[in-house]
Amino acid sequence: MPRGVADTTLEDVKATANVSGSQLHHYFPDKDDLVQAVSDYEADAAVNSRRQADFGNIGRRRAWRG
Repeated sequence: MPRGVADTTLEDVKATANVSGSQLHHYFPDKDDLVQAVSDYEADAAVNSRRQADFGNIGRRRAWRG
């Protein structure tokens, strides 16, 4: 059950992702680095979805917004 970023530990992430501590810490030395990477990824995905959207009519704009 999702608990949010503040209540999620790196141990939770390791268990859910089924990775070792050394793998996780190689890419993300601490939780702040992991949270920043996720935030960057989500922001890029949002920007790219807007770039790919066809806003030629109101129906498409509403579909993208949804």
